Amino acid sequence: MNQKNIFLDNCTNYLKTEEFKKQLKDTLAPILGYIFGEISIYIYFIIFFILFSFFLHLFTLFILIRYIKNSKVI
Repeated sequence: MNQKNIFLDNCTNYLKTEEFKKQLKDTLAPILGYIFGEISIYIYFIIFFILFSFFLHLFTLFILIRYIKNSKVI
């Protein structure tokens, strides 16, 4: 049990070092850059459709409000 705690302490201390953080960042930067590059067009499409849907619903709301005011039906 004592050796297990020593091993875990050594691992956590290594994970906290700046050297490990720099190596991890250097390793993950190209991978994440590639992934973002591949899915960025889909993210833009999703944002476009969300904004389009928002403005379409807003326009529909204005039309309904105008219709209710003109028809005086409450």
